[in-house]
Amino acid sequence: MIPLALLAGLAGVVGFAAVREPRVARAPIVLGPTAAQVRATASSDDGEPRTLTIVDTATQTMNMKVAAAFVPDARAAEIVRRMRYGAAGTYILEMLEDDSSVARWPERPTEPIRVWVDPDPSLSGWDPRYAAAARDGFKRWTAAGIPVRMNFVLDSGDAEVRVHWTGEFEGAKLGVTSRRRNRNYWLVSADITIALHERGGAALGAGPIMAIAAHEAGHALGLGHSPHDDDIMAAGYDRQPEPSGRDLVTMQLFYTIPPGRFR
Repeated sequence: MIPLALLAGLAGVVGFAAVREPRVARAPIVLGPTAAQVRATASSDDGEPRTLTIVDTATQTMNMKVAAAFVPDARAAEIVRRMRYGAAGTYILEMLEDDSSVARWPERPTEPIRVWVDPDPSLSGWDPRYAAAARDGFKRWTAAGIPVRMNFVLDSGDAEVRVHWTGEFEGAKLGVTSRRRNRNYWLVSADITIALHERGGAALGAGPIMAIAAHEAGHALGLGHSPHDDDIMAAGYDRQPEPSGRDLVTMQLFYTIPPGRFR
């Protein structure tokens, strides 16, 4: 258990280089029947069999939420189809309410994302174990099974994701991520900065730094914040030392969605 005082500001401020465009109100997509509907056979007054359709109301509610998140076009219809069967058990819809776009890395099963972690920042209180802890935080996402891999490089000039260090931030935040995308909403690079101390000077230690790195790596891979306190991607994280099952399935679903704006 990591103390609340150490990780209360884990999510902090996440900077994005891309400017969010104003939202435009659009009519929601109308969904058709789903696999969750149950068909039953009954007899009519004349004795002939007939088919009854019994709608799963929980699934119907989920369909309405999914439909409201997207503009009605062919691209969005395909996304709705995918999310209809996968959104339950994730926080993907809450993410899309905060930011109506998906920016992620393209599928690169044979070309890993190149990650550089500063091994010697010349800061007071630096411990070489912190660099290893940050790398461990990144590795926690491999269990999500997403179609990208990460590889650690020694040259910062060759990296696409760079991890920097600072003594401490003002306020409660302990980590900041700035990510950049191209016009097609593919991520192209990210910079992460992690504090060595909480405000006031108390050292964080390798365990909390691993958790902070995992949170910021989630942002670097494209995720926003979770509304659930026990997820690593929670904005006010204070408990989870690594990605939860909900974090992992959200990341997995996220990487099935084509990038772009939805409204």
